[in-house]
Amino acid sequence: ATVDGYEDSAGYPLFFDVNLGNAGAKRFLAYAREGFFLDSDTDTMTMYMVTYNSEAKLFCNTEIEFKFESGGRVAMTYIVQTFRAEMYTGESGAFRRRLEYAFLALTIFNLVFELIEMIHISCQGGLVQYFRSLWNYIDMANIILLLVNVAIWTEFNAAAKEYYPKERYDVYVDLNKDANFLETNLDGLREMLSFFHSTKAMSDKMLNYMTINGIGLILMVLR
Repeated sequence: ATVDGYEDSAGYPLFFDVNLGNAGAKRFLAYAREGFFLDSDTDTMTMYMVTYNSEAKLFCNTEIEFKFESGGRVAMTYIVQTFRAEMYTGESGAFRRRLEYAFLALTIFNLVFELIEMIHISCQGGLVQYFRSLWNYIDMANIILLLVNVAIWTEFNAAAKEYYPKERYDVYVDLNKDANFLETNLDGLREMLSFFHSTKAMSDKMLNYMTINGIGLILMVLR
């Protein structure tokens, strides 16, 4: 299915509206099965779900992929990633911002100090002399990872400023129809796909940030 740049040549979206309720969701799922949207020829199904904890102000993006193998086995892989879209609200947010500025300043200072050390060693025995020490590799790798993380965090915060999800999306024309449940409101479908696309992008950025942050922390301990 293709909708304004969102393409999945191997499938199509089925959206479970929050207003369906338990009975409506069962009826919708039965329709998907009886209409052969889900049948014995289905080889992959991916489920996306976004939840929000208003108390913690946390979004949670869940992505689960089911692969139906020929032997009857169902392989499942999943990713669950939380993130905050409101980073600098209140006094704690302002304090966090000051800490981040201090962290950036110290990282730049660390980089400058390492470059001065590299130049000093190079003047004495050439650039090769600097790279003969394993610790210099660790120092430089750690600093580079810290700067990469700063860039990812900056990009994430820029995306968070534009992240305004709705409580629900009107994807289908009428949830209470007796037939043709999937008659689609294209504007609502575009909004829904855009929402999931931006949520997945932010989730991926946070996952990359956490991964690089963990590696950087290990290198920092080694230093």
